[in-house]
Amino acid sequence: MDIGQYEQQLITIAKELIAYLIKAGASKEDAQDTSQEAFVKLLETELVLSPDKLRAWMYRVAITRYYNLYKRKKRYLELIPEIISKSQWSDIILPDSGLITALGKLELEESLLILMRYEQELSVRQISVILEISESAVKTRLFRIRGKLKQFIEEE
Repeated sequence: MDIGQYEQQLITIAKELIAYLIKAGASKEDAQDTSQEAFVKLLETELVLSPDKLRAWMYRVAITRYYNLYKRKKRYLELIPEIISKSQWSDIILPDSGLITALGKLELEESLLILMRYEQELSVRQISVILEISESAVKTRLFRIRGKLKQFIEEE
């Protein structure tokens, strides 16, 4: 693979990461910043990853950075609620439906796992590589999350 193809793959992954993070609830700016931070990390570590490992590494770094950003914003909201309103968290306005409401009740990690599997259409194996857990753990978590979603929808 020449440098042009590698660079094109990086651009494709960046677009995927941004879309993924926006679906996970990040604002467009936060998603772009997080994606950019993942690339900066790649440059700083001077890694040259093979194409089959590049996507998983980038997702892992971006998800970790997004968790940190999410937790930091959550702390800020708890500390100064009169200054920062929750409406600034996301530019996405979704129609109200049973599934959307149920997804909103999930923990952040659960929502991200559902998005990886069903929105990004990543395989169980790819998710296990990204999250550094076993395939059976991914399957178990997905099973439990689907059960939670079913319960949330039935309650409404």
